[in-house]
Amino acid sequence: MPDILGLKQRVDRQLDDNLKLRQLRENENLTWLKANISPYFFLTMVEHQDTVDLLVSGLDTLGENRHLLLADREQMLIMAGLSQAGSIYKILTNLKAKPTYAEITHSYGSLPGSDAVLEIQRYEFKEVSSHQVRSAKNVRLPAGLKTAVEKVLRRLYPEFNFSKLVAGLKLLAINNLDYLKISPPERIARLLWLYQQGCKYDGLYFAVEEGVDVCDHPETRILFSVGNPPGSGFLEQVLEVFHRLDGHVSRAYCLEIATGVNPHFLGTFYLEECNDLSPDFFERLKCELYNTQILANNGELYRHYVLGNILTGEDLLLVKALVSFCYTNLAHNQPDIFDADEVQRAFLNSPEIALALVRFFRAKFTPDLKERETESRRLELEAEQLIAGYNTGHRHFDELRRTVFATALLLIHITCSAN
Repeated sequence: MPDILGLKQRVDRQLDDNLKLRQLRENENLTWLKANISPYFFLTMVEHQDTVDLLVSGLDTLGENRHLLLADREQMLIMAGLSQAGSIYKILTNLKAKPTYAEITHSYGSLPGSDAVLEIQRYEFKEVSSHQVRSAKNVRLPAGLKTAVEKVLRRLYPEFNFSKLVAGLKLLAINNLDYLKISPPERIARLLWLYQQGCKYDGLYFAVEEGVDVCDHPETRILFSVGNPPGSGFLEQVLEVFHRLDGHVSRAYCLEIATGVNPHFLGTFYLEECNDLSPDFFERLKCELYNTQILANNGELYRHYVLGNILTGEDLLLVKALVSFCYTNLAHNQPDIFDADEVQRAFLNSPEIALALVRFFRAKFTPDLKERETESRRLELEAEQLIAGYNTGHRHFDELRRTVFATALLLIHITCSAN
């Protein structure tokens, strides 16, 4: 008969030893988190201490486990994991609802025993309708909030329209009162400024604030405001722009609010400071972010050209314009042959020619290009040769697509000649 008592004692000792080991590892985990995570993370989690406890308990298991599920509630999802290519995109695309608040935090350093940094994603799904905003009455603000925020606004953004301060604070309170409760006055002031600037500039605003330093970790702050943003997939598209341009986002805070008329997206992104953050980078970033307003990220051309790093978003707009022009003009004469899908497939399956057309267009429309006429003519001849030599072995389709490309080339040639 087995020694049940002895077995129980061995199990108890093993459990005690494991508990002591876990306590030691949790202390190490907490020490690492304090040294490698922005203090704003702990600030935003002040009302979700159980979430932080779970992170501290399981941090050292990342690597064996792909993710740590820290909170999975009706209106909130919080996950931690290793930062890998596409990790944020995968989570966002699998969400059943569009988040109204997104917070993404990356650690400053790699996790112990790993080359990857820690990535924490937090999404909230509290929906507020325009009707709720319009009908809200007697909205109360946390005590002292107005005075504190106004003081910061006068210091950081003195051009703020202070007559709209209270209304702005109440609008934020209606949409996300918890955000006001846990955020320092600086963050609230910045959000109000971002919203006001977005309204001032017809629903689209971009700004760069350099020299941000939190705990000896220099960052650059990007402010991006969009009135009436596109529907589902917009946040993924915005984050994809940063990733594609190698803008390393260390932190991101994105809030979508109902205003009583149209929703408004308010995004604050923090980039790691590096040598690549030049004025040219910020100009390209601004251009690509603005293009998210007119480029759907679910199109075949977008997936092939932009996500495939073949074209920028701006260049894809030109390709889409060429597709539309070719279809409109060719289908007018032969609608059974040149349908919309076939014209698009011509560009989709011929990236080399699409790139040649884009290069020709760029050269013709760049006023300060050295030897502009010579260079544009050279690129036009290059495009002509590619079109003439287009041959896949399918005579019917080759002739059809050569006609499409020749039409696009003619558009650029004539438009530029008339310019």
